[in-house]
Amino acid sequence: MVFEKGADIQSYSGAELLVRLPRLAARISEATPDGSLVLIISEDPETQWLTFLAAMWAGRVPGLLTPPNAKIAPERYAAEFRVIGETHTNAVFLAAGEVKRSIAESPLDLTVIDLEQIFGDDTAANLVVQPTSPIRFYQQSSGTTGIRKGMIVKERQLLAQLDLYGRAVDWRKDDVVVSWLPLYHDMGLIAAAFGALLRGSRFVCTSPFRWLAKPRWLLDAFARHNGTLCWMPNFAFEFMVNRWRASWRIPDNAFSSARLIINCSEVVSKTSMDRFVDCFKCFGFSESALGTCYAMAENVFAVTQSAHGAAARGETVAIVSDDGGHWAELDPGELGRSIASSGHILPGMRLRIDGNEAPANWKVGQIEIASPTLVESYTDGVRFWPVSQDGWYATNDLGFLSDGELFVLGRGDDMINRAGNLIDPAVIELAAEAVTGVKSGRIAVFGIDQQREGTQGVVLLAEPENAETPLDEIRQALNERVTELTGLTPTIVTIVPPGWLLKSSSGKISRQRSREKYLKANFGKS
Repeated sequence: MVFEKGADIQSYSGAELLVRLPRLAARISEATPDGSLVLIISEDPETQWLTFLAAMWAGRVPGLLTPPNAKIAPERYAAEFRVIGETHTNAVFLAAGEVKRSIAESPLDLTVIDLEQIFGDDTAANLVVQPTSPIRFYQQSSGTTGIRKGMIVKERQLLAQLDLYGRAVDWRKDDVVVSWLPLYHDMGLIAAAFGALLRGSRFVCTSPFRWLAKPRWLLDAFARHNGTLCWMPNFAFEFMVNRWRASWRIPDNAFSSARLIINCSEVVSKTSMDRFVDCFKCFGFSESALGTCYAMAENVFAVTQSAHGAAARGETVAIVSDDGGHWAELDPGELGRSIASSGHILPGMRLRIDGNEAPANWKVGQIEIASPTLVESYTDGVRFWPVSQDGWYATNDLGFLSDGELFVLGRGDDMINRAGNLIDPAVIELAAEAVTGVKSGRIAVFGIDQQREGTQGVVLLAEPENAETPLDEIRQALNERVTELTGLTPTIVTIVPPGWLLKSSSGKISRQRSREKYLKANFGKS
């Protein structure tokens, strides 16, 4: 495995890991109770991954928590951490620097150990512990719609997931995984890190903050290491295209070794994927190397995967309603939304739409899954409550099947119910993107209840690109653009300050979190 931090590059062979991990595990064993929940907070992927592996080696239950950063509002981070601290009373926190001090000074009675104590002169460690089996670890949901939920992943679930998914992507021992994904998110932890470790593949990693500051790192890393596999959320494909500069000095064949770069999102935009191919085909990237996936922490990771070696199928659809419910309908016009198939369900897993395992093609409903890799329960560190009912997990994602392929439309909570019709907020957000003065990717649309009308109103929040365009002009242009395109006049249009909208841990704008913040700020409730 290789950790790149600018000019500082740290590599570990398998033999070196087998020397380092037992020593770190010995220190963790000395510092923490047997079987304890060990929650790790660090900005450094190398520290995160080595501590995580060493804690498992020592028989602890490790978990990686999101570190404080500029992308998360301080009050939101404090609120989430307070919930974790109040409920995970049996946890031991491993942290360093300011994070350690803030935990130690918290009014909560928390046990915190300095990571520097674990990463001291480990050559001096006299005790070497033997690896513990079976392993368990703590993983959190993405938190798109609220406080992140914790769950315990067992060894059999992890191994089953990586076996099924490895076959779906034709994983090979000589594959090289290139990743900037945070390890405290299931895509980075399971697909990239664990996938490479258990398949014996090379793992090349940097921090998400370094990639955000220098997106060309991805091409450089593929070129340096002959990368073959990579996973990214949909926003990253757009981000790479938008940040691309002709001045980048990149080898012409930087992406020629890529076997699969996989778009793994609740909604996969075919438009974003097409733009990525057009932008980077000059560096040897092929459309056939672009894959799609539908995944969630509750299933450890993947539920579906697109066929290897074939371009993902795309459709331009709109949601329509009738007495039979909601349907996806082909709509090549401006109201249509170009989405890509997330592929077929993995072998051994089952999927149904609104309780129906054989739904009509294009019938829109909640996606439910039954799977051998489904985790059993959520936990707050003390209590446990089931993830699924009767073996089926209701995802709260809306989607439809077409010829056996799954198309995901988004979170059910995000859809706006206006007089019995479902309104896709993404359609309005796309319309707003075209307005001059609005910052791309910094728009959130959601519904609010209107009791007098007995339906939901539409709220549009947008951040300005800069201070040059008057806010009233932006607001008026947004109203006109959305009304012209959708025939729907937003109930409220508000220009919020830069950085006001909230994101989930996976980097996507969280409509639900932004909605809660808006309601609290304007109505004193959430």
